[in-house]
Amino acid sequence: MDQLNGGRPLALGRIYGGWARAREGGDGIAEIEQGFDEWKNAGYGLAVPLFGSLLAEAYVADGRADAALSLATELLSLVERSGQAQFESPVRAVLGDAWYALESSDEKAVDAYTFALETARRQRAPGHELRVAVRLAPLWRKAGREREACDLLVGALASVDGDDDVSVVVEGRKLAEEAGARPVTEGSD
Repeated sequence: MDQLNGGRPLALGRIYGGWARAREGGDGIAEIEQGFDEWKNAGYGLAVPLFGSLLAEAYVADGRADAALSLATELLSLVERSGQAQFESPVRAVLGDAWYALESSDEKAVDAYTFALETARRQRAPGHELRVAVRLAPLWRKAGREREACDLLVGALASVDGDDDVSVVVEGRKLAEEAGARPVTEGSD
């Protein structure tokens, strides 16, 4: 096995392992950064925006919203230059996370989430749509848009299947019920 291909599983393991630790409240940022650097330095151009969005997400969770905002902005530019539009929605979603964490205004976060949602829908990416919906709905509820938040979540939940991130589905169901939906269960109409 050549060195280039042999490094791919290690870099991916570091990225996803670190992200999982960071997502559970642990310290996985250094591991994500190492894997992300290995991935880029090995010349893998594909999925850099996706893996960068995972790092930016960890930065937000760690209270480093400025770093997340900077990285997300850089990743958006890369999406446009590289034509990797399939990763635009997660990058825009983490841009919304950074804006929200900076507490500059909910408006910038809502704008970023709305663009991410529209992108996910246009690309027929239900998993991305649900991930954005669980971020956007609480802001809509906060702004008095209770019915729209409920409809957003119920619609996004209806489009996912068993292959999607279970924790996001559970969170989406909980938020939908809090917004006034009748209990949302798998296979319900």
